[in-house]
Amino acid sequence: MNELIDTHAHLNSPRFYKRVDEILKRSEEVGVGRILVVGYDLKNSQEAVQLAKQYPNLYAAVGLHPSDVHDGKGFNLEDYKKILSPENKVIAIGEVGLDYYRSPKNKKEQIMALEAFLNLSKEVKLPLILHIRDAYKDAFMVLEQEKDLPDLIFHCFSGNVNEAKRALDLGGYISFAGNITYPKAQGLRDALRFIPMDKLLLETDAPYLSPQSKRGTLCEPAFIVETYDIAAQIKSVSRRELSRRINLNWNKLTGDGNAGKSN
Repeated sequence: MNELIDTHAHLNSPRFYKRVDEILKRSEEVGVGRILVVGYDLKNSQEAVQLAKQYPNLYAAVGLHPSDVHDGKGFNLEDYKKILSPENKVIAIGEVGLDYYRSPKNKKEQIMALEAFLNLSKEVKLPLILHIRDAYKDAFMVLEQEKDLPDLIFHCFSGNVNEAKRALDLGGYISFAGNITYPKAQGLRDALRFIPMDKLLLETDAPYLSPQSKRGTLCEPAFIVETYDIAAQIKSVSRRELSRRINLNWNKLTGDGNAGKSN
């Protein structure tokens, strides 16, 4: 299997309601074979599961985005556990993490939520998708003190080469989105160049971060072709070879090419 994989998209976003069929048609036309639909709160995670059950090439991740961790508003991990059954095609926990850019006032609550979902990821033996923005110092503080970490995916990586090295030291996989195509994103391209091929993933983060040629439009999984092409140039390989390596990485993370499919 040498398809393109979008390892992080929000087809469960309200911006895509009643448009998923047409979006998937366009993605299939350009060779996108698998898409991970990622939740950012309980309701949205449940919607990710429903989409995964409805479409054979979609899979789900369930989590709580740090911007949705609110002071005084708790969350119940048992509610998340209820939707983790194999028939729901849940293959990862996330996205979770720390975002001090959008939400700088509740750092303590964000760290507590990250630790809770980290423990859940370890308990259920699923990869953990991390959203980290302007918070790498605290994120590494949490992660580096843990033993027996699950597989980590540093989604939509926004750090520098030194932060990429620390992520790799934790065994993490590093995923890049369409912003690697932006003229002012040389730091991201330098980080991508540094990442070994066996730790690299690509994503759209749709509906966000459309690649350069599509900026100003709603991002969708079909746009990942441009990201693959730029990444392939940076890594000095063909798109086909890059796709082959990312397939290997993704299959290793999720078990195999049929991970999450019900029997």
